Amino acid sequence: MSKEHEQKHSSEKQEPKKKVHTEDSTKQPEVQTVPLQQYEELKKQADMYLNTAKYVQADFDNYKRHNQNSYKEGLEEGVKRACEVILPALDNFKKAEKVVHEKNCLEGIKMIEQTILTELEKLKIKRIPAIGKKFDPSLHNAIALIEDKSHASDTIVEEVQSGYTYDGKVIRYSQVVVAK
Repeated sequence: MSKEHEQKHSSEKQEPKKKVHTEDSTKQPEVQTVPLQQYEELKKQADMYLNTAKYVQADFDNYKRHNQNSYKEGLEEGVKRACEVILPALDNFKKAEKVVHEKNCLEGIKMIEQTILTELEKLKIKRIPAIGKKFDPSLHNAIALIEDKSHASDTIVEEVQSGYTYDGKVIRYSQVVVAK
């Protein structure tokens, strides 16, 4: 054999011939027919699977809703517990304001109190307005009634303890003195 023939022969061995598969794209897939009874059985089975999927989806939706409600309730409970600890300390600022007479010290106390109230508002905790407002039993707890001709009846004249709401719900009622 000549070198030329060997090179030609070896190059043919290295590159196998590729088969090109061409399919007629206009050719429709073959359709199988099934007897009517078998079709109805398959349809019933498909309906059963569809109903099962719907029930599973509804259960999952209920599960998500339940978890969202549980999360919200847990968050509210946590805020309420934190308020049980923080609010009595915040009440002490009002007491300190009554006893401290030095101007700079009093300003410092008020500034700290206001900072805490501002931060609580970021958490949706707000102080319930009281003095000068009309008594509202859904927000205030009257601890005393006094006769005071300088104020209209049912007007709050003194706040003994501040009340607070969390996201619009009362977490502590204001303890107030009301004019009658």
